[in-house]
Amino acid sequence: MKNMSMFLVLAFFSWEGYAQVLFQESFQTDLSAWEIVDDPEPRSGPGNWNIVAGELRQTSNIWSYDPPAEFIYHLGSHAVAGDSTWTDYTLNAILRSTDNDGIGLIFRYQDPQNYYRVLLMNDAGNSGSVGSAIQRIQKFENGEPRTLAQNLVQDAYPSGYFALTADVQGDSIKAYLNGNLILETEDTTYTKGQIGVLVYANSGARFDSIQVTSDLEVYQEPVIEISYPVTQDRMPYIQNPTTNSAEIAWRSVQPHTGTVEIGIEKGVYQQMVTEPGATQKHHVVLEGLEPDTRYFYRVKNGDDVLLEEESFKTAKPESETQLSFFVLGDSGVDNDIQRQVRDRMMASHNADALDFLIHVGDVHQGDGSTYDAIYFDVYEQLIRQMNFYLSIGNHDTYTDNAAPYLDDFYLPTNNPDSTERYYSFRWANSFFLSIDSNIDMRKGSPQYRFIEEQLTSTQSKSATWRFVFFHHPPYCEFWPAWDGDEVVRQDLMPLFEEHEVDIVFNGHTHAYEKGALNGVTYVISGGGGGSLDAFARDFEHITISEGVYHFSRVDIDDDELVFEAIDLDGNLVDQFTLQKAPLVSREEESAKPTGIQLLQNYPNPFNPLTSIEFRLQEAQDIEVRVFDVNGRVISTLVNQRMTAGSHTVQFDGSGLASGVYLVKLTAGGIEQHIEMTLLK
Repeated sequence: MKNMSMFLVLAFFSWEGYAQVLFQESFQTDLSAWEIVDDPEPRSGPGNWNIVAGELRQTSNIWSYDPPAEFIYHLGSHAVAGDSTWTDYTLNAILRSTDNDGIGLIFRYQDPQNYYRVLLMNDAGNSGSVGSAIQRIQKFENGEPRTLAQNLVQDAYPSGYFALTADVQGDSIKAYLNGNLILETEDTTYTKGQIGVLVYANSGARFDSIQVTSDLEVYQEPVIEISYPVTQDRMPYIQNPTTNSAEIAWRSVQPHTGTVEIGIEKGVYQQMVTEPGATQKHHVVLEGLEPDTRYFYRVKNGDDVLLEEESFKTAKPESETQLSFFVLGDSGVDNDIQRQVRDRMMASHNADALDFLIHVGDVHQGDGSTYDAIYFDVYEQLIRQMNFYLSIGNHDTYTDNAAPYLDDFYLPTNNPDSTERYYSFRWANSFFLSIDSNIDMRKGSPQYRFIEEQLTSTQSKSATWRFVFFHHPPYCEFWPAWDGDEVVRQDLMPLFEEHEVDIVFNGHTHAYEKGALNGVTYVISGGGGGSLDAFARDFEHITISEGVYHFSRVDIDDDELVFEAIDLDGNLVDQFTLQKAPLVSREEESAKPTGIQLLQNYPNPFNPLTSIEFRLQEAQDIEVRVFDVNGRVISTLVNQRMTAGSHTVQFDGSGLASGVYLVKLTAGGIEQHIEMTLLK
């Protein structure tokens, strides 16, 4: 865990008259006043509760039961103290979660099976309430939970330290977050009992300044300053290139005034940008650049040269029709496997240079606290030359709701909140959309509206190719405990289909998988270094799945896309080609020969039979074939001389997977084609 400077001001109490203090704990000595209880059937664990720097910390990722029961009970471990005869009281505490799972307070505690609790849960994927973080008041009765009040929110608790209050007076139960009432309900089951704190699957929970008073007293938001200090030097890395700008960032343990010198010839620097003052976190913006141009640059700390010479290219304009990029996921582990994947990527880049890399999340495979050893050191040679467009994985959010991630990286900020958590960009003839699948993305949410707006934007609609990348896939065959994200299935997949997204790239599952549904290709490229998952199930539309370490490469040449997944030995795990029908102007269309005409199949979508009609102005030799999205011939429907007139043939998709298929009619050197969708 990265060391953090922290200053806590305990002047945050809101008084409503005189309140007798029944209990106080600032964790300066030992845990003799507390009983530690691990919940039933623990996975991982046991609970690891310790006093560190005047805080109670729990650092074991302990939870109870396997899914789906895990997401119903949200149990892990808890610590209780106080008097079982306490009746009406207010429990206040200062909390911090450097994980994104469950944390909260317990009150009117009878025994491990019977009590009330306030549970805050930021991980939408594990919340048990599709796609949302949760705030709940719950009652456990004989070990079974009942939710008495609930909020579905984007963030159940903020990053850093926060105040949480549970107030019980008679049958009234209220919960406050940073002094604001968030939940209230009534219940008469328990009239007295102890107090406590709880965790669920939370490997970074902290508790401090616990106080129980006889009457209502609510902690306000604590005044806390948390920073992420520079602990090692970090070499320069390219960030956020556009057609006319780029950014270069680096870090230094000792404060320096940084300078970047830049030019279009080696050793000839025509532009210089110097920071306004000495700092440890260096970030220089270069403007007035030319599109698709290689620039050479040198970086200095004061008068000392940090990086003698390196180069990068600015983004290609929308008129450009060629680009190449890597796809990588679930990489941040600081092990030999990650470096072997990196070495294969370096060899691929050196043999045939790429424009950038997109990362499908879990840039950090641990607690998301520090990125030097697992990212900046590992990819130093690549990130000097090209940008990595990142998406946030669940592990990246574990420390302070992704605060270190957001502190380290400079990504596009074109969403309404001006954050780096989700964004879009255009590069050459392709449109890219990065989504944060850790926060609310349900239909109607701010992020959903952004996704919809971006997919209908001019930048998207004018692109030949459209790509979406984020962490959690809709379906996966590997990983026994999880088969995909329900919100993606219900709310996002229809959007991708409606707006003709070509490929959706995901991670989270540590394997390679590919399939197609309703015209959209789905690729899981989660083999960047994290330990591989086991095969668990079969989905008909997923045509290949391999538990293998790998990266992926995409090469686009106008209306043709070639995809390769490459393993540690340089072997192809998978390869496929997508072909787009070229855009034809009205003038070109009117000038085309009209001797043949291939009509749209009917019905479309179909299951399993559909009719395909074509028309000939004269008798000629023709061929009608059906291809899959990888260019393989599925069926030859016609291969003979046909008379002039209208003809209809039937295609039977029995035995084929759902997806898009291409019909090509060839006659006299002329070719026409249509797409049709088999939907089972």
